[in-house]
Amino acid sequence: MTRFSPDPIVFVRPQNVFPTTQILGRVILLIALALGILNFTPWARQRDILVVISDALSIIVALHGVVGVFWCLVYCALYLWMEGRRREMSVGLKLSKLRSNFN
Repeated sequence: MTRFSPDPIVFVRPQNVFPTTQILGRVILLIALALGILNFTPWARQRDILVVISDALSIIVALHGVVGVFWCLVYCALYLWMEGRRREMSVGLKLSKLRSNFN
């Protein structure tokens, strides 16, 4: 009795009709990474538009693929951690000012 194996599944990447879309995707990714790094600096905390733009670009990058979703989750976790640290520091500064006013 002869056993027939099924044909191997071949995944063919579609040809990119517009090569500029690849370039545009890489430029958006680089801008998102740069803004993500800039977002953690104290200078960017005073400019809300940078936060909005970097969050929007993070969503675009996340929608790009599964790897993008993973990095978006890592970025969001880092962002939340940094926000928590910033709030702890601001509360600590307020408490120290209150203590110095009473002394």
